[in-house]
Amino acid sequence: MFKGREAKLNRAIFQVLIEESPLAMWDILGNVCKMRGFKRTKYAVINARIRALEDEGYLKRTGNRDTKQGGKTILYELCAKTKLAIALNARNLDDMLDQLDEKSALTILKIIRSCK
Repeated sequence: MFKGREAKLNRAIFQVLIEESPLAMWDILGNVCKMRGFKRTKYAVINARIRALEDEGYLKRTGNRDTKQGGKTILYELCAKTKLAIALNARNLDDMLDQLDEKSALTILKIIRSCK
């Protein structure tokens, strides 16, 4: 999510959805295109990235909104998994470990061990 080719665009999409959510894909595209370095981003690229993030469980559909043309558009927002990933990415692991008590550390360790 924060590594590789798509990392910059993922961060841009997440930043847009942190500031204002839920949004339709066209709204996400419009806000991403206002960001420096993303002026010429195409709808197809945003569409593919949002669908991939949805399949991976980082974005979720929260409803529909009527369009001016009379149709419906899907609204997207961040999942709790995404918010956790952003928080973990923004903090130093050593600082977090220093703040944990024994019970919390054991709980986190059990979760990590249960993941495949």
